[in-house]
Amino acid sequence: MGVAPVQPSQNITPAKKSYGRIFWTVLIVILLAVAYSASAYFLNLWPFSANPRVLFTESFNNLLKIDSVSSSINIKLNAQDKEKDAEKLSTELLQYTSEKQPMYDRDNDRIRDIGIVKSKLQQFFYQNKNYPITLDLAGITISKDPSGKIYTYETKDSQKDFNFVVDFETIEAVDLIKKSSYSDTPDISGNKVTFHKNSLESFYSYGTLKPKLPGFVNIISSLNSSIVYLPSDTNINIDISGTAQSKKQNIPDTRLSANVDAKFSDMSYKAGAEVLKKDADIYFKLNSFPSLFLFGGMDKIKQKWIQITPDDLSAYGIQDFAKADTELKQQVLEQIKSIFTLALSDDAISGYDKAEVVKINGKNYYKYTIALNKNKIVKFYKDLTDEFNNQFGDKSIIKFDQTTYDYMQSPAFDKLYDYISKNIKFYYYVDPIGHYPFRFEYNVRLVPDYEASGMSGLFGSARASDKQFILNLSVSLTDINKAIKIDAPKDFMTFMDAQISMTGQTKEQYLMAKQTANISSMQRALNNYYYIAGVYPKSLDDLMKTSSQITVVKAPFLATNASSDSEYYKKQFAKNPLLKAVPKDAYTLNAYTYSAQTDPDDYKLSFTIKLPPYEKGTMPSYSIYKNNSVYNSVTNKYDYSIDLAYNDGINNVTASSYMGSYGDDSKQKVVVDSDKDGLSDNFEAYLGTNQQKKDTDGDGISDGEEFQLGSNPLGTGSLTRSYY
Repeated sequence: MGVAPVQPSQNITPAKKSYGRIFWTVLIVILLAVAYSASAYFLNLWPFSANPRVLFTESFNNLLKIDSVSSSINIKLNAQDKEKDAEKLSTELLQYTSEKQPMYDRDNDRIRDIGIVKSKLQQFFYQNKNYPITLDLAGITISKDPSGKIYTYETKDSQKDFNFVVDFETIEAVDLIKKSSYSDTPDISGNKVTFHKNSLESFYSYGTLKPKLPGFVNIISSLNSSIVYLPSDTNINIDISGTAQSKKQNIPDTRLSANVDAKFSDMSYKAGAEVLKKDADIYFKLNSFPSLFLFGGMDKIKQKWIQITPDDLSAYGIQDFAKADTELKQQVLEQIKSIFTLALSDDAISGYDKAEVVKINGKNYYKYTIALNKNKIVKFYKDLTDEFNNQFGDKSIIKFDQTTYDYMQSPAFDKLYDYISKNIKFYYYVDPIGHYPFRFEYNVRLVPDYEASGMSGLFGSARASDKQFILNLSVSLTDINKAIKIDAPKDFMTFMDAQISMTGQTKEQYLMAKQTANISSMQRALNNYYYIAGVYPKSLDDLMKTSSQITVVKAPFLATNASSDSEYYKKQFAKNPLLKAVPKDAYTLNAYTYSAQTDPDDYKLSFTIKLPPYEKGTMPSYSIYKNNSVYNSVTNKYDYSIDLAYNDGINNVTASSYMGSYGDDSKQKVVVDSDKDGLSDNFEAYLGTNQQKKDTDGDGISDGEEFQLGSNPLGTGSLTRSYY
């Protein structure tokens, strides 16, 4: 038997084909995996989809990491057909009867009693020059307060003063007492108020105490009551957009634009403006505005950038924005974060554990529908305000309010909560990639109640009962922490140029008006400082203090009546400084020359005035001249004349100068009127009339008489004012 020949292998070539298939299969799988991964990443699919609750929490933590951002605010109010479940805000929802009503009633009676005691004690003192030992001696039959407690009354300082003590039951009554004391506030300890002579004399009562509604209830009520004035085809759209780049310790450079488009029946309005802040300066541009409302020369600055410097702002008592610290901004962001963090821990909100993916401008976002849990709100409010008070103190954006706390526990709140749940929605959007907040959105449904308002309608038949209004408010954040470049405009008007263009003033007139306004504001602040401290400040910078920051040295010499009582000024400037900013010299932009004198009751403030050239045939500004009277010892009468209010050059003001009285010094200067025409030689030199001739134009009427009548002392015709 022969050996069969060996056959060549039949699987060599097929093996090559098999490996090729595997290679291409693997390659396709890899490409599909990469494609899916990329798509999943951008479309938020598994495994890149985030846990909604985790994403929600992280987004608020990221609030504090935002350094630069582009933002837009959109407000829309549109009329549309009323939905079936839409209901009017019933007046019953706003009828809140507090369990504390009897307390308010008793406090109203106490305030009534204070008024009676005040009137009777004043009558007694006027007749007897002292106060009675007991109230009944003054004919006061009220001895007990409404709760049966005896009023405490005792005299002091040899019956020249007294203490009258009233114990109130509500904090609102104590607040009313504070507001009702126009100069001297009584001593207050908790709900105990102690009046003395001056504080009782300055007390006046107004209004009636009653349980007030919380602020958020008033807002809802105001929105619903205001829409009855709108026609049924109302369409309002407001867009505010801008960019901000933070800087340490400074308010960020910012660019904002605002546009309004409003339509009411057959009327429509459009307006637009831009604001830009670069370093210390602010730039403003009015792009469009209804011509009906353009006044005061505003049409002359349309579509032109206007530069506003810190010194321009200081003339109006506004501080330099560039010096503002970012601490407050940071605290606000921290508090917003704390609100949601505590809301989660207290289980006060729902909707954060699920989100729908929505596409906006081609990009996916997580959209949360957030709602309040009614049974958790009271605890959350108390916990939140306690935490804010401990952590942020007076800078808290939400502070505990007893009225709100009580209202949240009343049946009225249960009804209002149901109304809010049906008609107010809050949506929160998060970027699933960067985990930053993207949008905060409120959607409010309002149904006008024409019958309850009693209004026939501002637009008559244009209103319809089958309509509702949708108010949508949204704030969107984009380009977070991306490089933002904000440049100042190259072509702009200065604030001075804009004022001159709008008013028709010359540059000299504008600078003089600004200089005199600066001096008047500082003189007022100096006098207020004196009423508080009893002395004048050592530096003008001391005027940027509140009354609590000012050291009282002695009783002010000028405080001789209630209006100049130091307590009144301490109260007026307890929170706000006497001056928010000290202005600079309008001409040189340097600091003014100021010195406190050896006499603590005096000071000296020097400044320059450059009188604007007189325009013949016009009436000078009222700030140029003043009526002057000088006693003539020869005739035993006062000589009256019109004189320049300022020197053309250096002027000084002192403590004894009355407001707006300037010149060489605080003393009354001698006025020379050579021709006795009623115009001083200095003023005639300014006008161009003859100082030695009583009637310059020879028309038979003296120069002084003509000027007083508004007639031209240099010729025919009347004097006209050339600028505002």
